[in-house]
Amino acid sequence: NKIRLEKSLKTITIVKIFNDLKALEYKVCSGVLWDKKVNFAAYKNDKSELMVLVSSIEIEVDIFALYRYRWSIERLFKHLKSGGFDIEKSHLVNLDRFEKLLVVAAITSGLIVKNGLIQNALNPIRIKSYKTIEKQLFSLFTYGFDYIKNAFYQSITAITQLIDTLLLPPKKELFHTLNFPLQKL
Repeated sequence: NKIRLEKSLKTITIVKIFNDLKALEYKVCSGVLWDKKVNFAAYKNDKSELMVLVSSIEIEVDIFALYRYRWSIERLFKHLKSGGFDIEKSHLVNLDRFEKLLVVAAITSGLIVKNGLIQNALNPIRIKSYKTIEKQLFSLFTYGFDYIKNAFYQSITAITQLIDTLLLPPKKELFHTLNFPLQKL
């Protein structure tokens, strides 16, 4: 789409506006899109992939960090609905019971992702390359979930050790891959 930047009569594509952006940098600007004043924030990740957020309200500098957290909540709901928990199939109509189920499932989801982080630190998830795009073969949730399922199938001892490990406080070095560094232009 083409936009007209504020204080300009010329229209320009979004990609051209943020073309000079380098990896791990962000830029914020205002413009007019479909006769409405909007704010744009762009960020290039470490692979130089451009992400642009458009809003009708002022955009904060840390919007991409917030967006990342929002996306993690969306992923949680996906896991709860169809990614392993299928809580909709519980057919619970009592709100109190459903809330309890939701809390237990959310905590379990967090423990599964933590297990995925631990397993990834021990044995990194393989990376699939296609042209210039590299992508993990599966998510930390899937890695952790599959590991727990396999532990259940293998033995009671393995699952007991796994539960003991998951209940320990998290180590900061496991979470270094979750940092979201932003550098201002």
